Amino acid sequence: MKKVRFDNLEPESVKFMAREILILRRLDHPNVVKLEGLVTSRMSCSLFLVFEYMEHDLAGLAASPTIKFTEPQVSL
Repeated sequence: MKKVRFDNLEPESVKFMAREILILRRLDHPNVVKLEGLVTSRMSCSLFLVFEYMEHDLAGLAASPTIKFTEPQVSL
């Protein structure tokens, strides 16, 4: 889950969030975490993006001394 704060009274902020959500919903690739849904908060200007479960994120894997990436995994 990712918490996103935005100003729902600011048109540019709303347009940016709508565009990001549309892009995330259309992405369908095995290397991209799927957006499952949205949750809004009535008490604050927060929006929660709900993604499929991942056991680890890339930063966590990279910080682990037991994980070694191969050259093809790290090259562009």
